[in-house]
Amino acid sequence: MIDQGPIDLGDPGQLAAWYGPYGFFEPYRKVTIAHCREACRAHYAERGEKVTESRLDDLSHLHPGYLEFLATHLTGRVTYETMTREALGIR
Repeated sequence: MIDQGPIDLGDPGQLAAWYGPYGFFEPYRKVTIAHCREACRAHYAERGEKVTESRLDDLSHLHPGYLEFLATHLTGRVTYETMTREALGIR
């Protein structure tokens, strides 16, 4: 899987770079899903099985690498939102 390196959840700058406006999360999510789609495509190609693009899209969203990406970034996103709310004085 593509390594994005550790995200310092205590660093507001890193959190904003990932999850703020124009952050890296969405472009990186697209790269991750494309990587997972190609891994799925290779799996079926090695076995000589045909698979539709629609099915590959579904399988890539269930790929362990993508699920790990989502779990990692859920924690980061929650931390970012909490930090932002606290900075604005919203409870």
